[in-house]
Formats: sequence, structure tokens, C-alpha cells
Amino acid sequence: MRPIVYFLASVIITVISQSALAQNMVNMRILSAAEPRPVLLNEVSMRAVRDFERTYKSADNIKWFRAAEGFVVYCNQGGASIKVFYSDKGHYKCTVRNYDESGLPANVRHLVRSNYYDLTIFYVTEISTVNDKAYFIKLEGKTSWSEVKVMDGELIHVNEYSKG
Repeated sequence: MRPIVYFLASVIITVISQSALAQNMVNMRILSAAEPRPVLLNEVSMRAVRDFERTYKSADNIKWFRAAEGFVVYCNQGGASIKVFYSDKGHYKCTVRNYDESGLPANVRHLVRSNYYDLTIFYVTEISTVNDKAYFIKLEGKTSWSEVKVMDGELIHVNEYSKG
């Protein structure tokens, strides 16, 4: 009974001690879970439009949407699928980028590959805020898939699924 209590206590402490990025990711998931409504560019905050155009100069397939608490813009750039979230007043909230292993920074790729050398990186979700950045990486092996998170140079095993 005592080991279970200690385990539950450690899980609760871990959940409570999450960083501001974790809260932003929860808010971002709530935003992305809401059904976005397409908007015309003149309905979007000019601050958001200027920030987006300055940051993503070579983006294509740009589409703006109204989300639960602001705006989200979907686009593609350099082989990545990108969602950028802004508040109603046009303040940047976070960015979600999806890409393959080739878009992963070398130090993050090295950290993952040196710990999971038998697995192949096949999908990356990068979540960025003004102050933080986290990578959620999907790995594939012969008999299983794994999910890991890299944040602040720390690698955390999130989940594992067996094939078949």
C-alpha cells in the first residue's frame, strides 16, 4: 500500500510542478480543440498580421482562423506545417510546428538518437512560447512506437505502444 501512495504522491507533485509552457500547451490544446472559423484578413488584429508577416516571410498556404481566445494562422514553411496562435489583441501566444527528423535541431536529434539508437524518428511536434520550447518526438521501432519529450535539454519518456 505504501509504494502506491508514494507513487501517487510523486505523480501529483510532478503534475503540480509543471512549467508555464505546460499551461500554455493546455491552453493551446483547448484553442486547437475548438472548431476554428475562417476569417478575412481585415477581421484579424493588425498587430498579429504584422508579427506573422515579419516572422514567416517565406510561408505559403496561409489561412487565418478565429479560435476560442483569439486567432490562429495555419501555414507551411520549409517542409513544416505550422500553427501560430495570437490573442484577441494580437499578442503572440505560441507556435506549433510539425515536421520530420530533418527539421530537428542537431543537439535535440543527438540527444534522442543516443538514447533510442534502435528507433527511427518519424514525427516531431515543436511547441514554442516566448520563453520556452518543447519537442514531442514520435519514434518507431520493429515492435513498438515510443513518444518522448525534450525540454531544456532533458529527455523524458512519455509513452510506448506495442505493434500488433
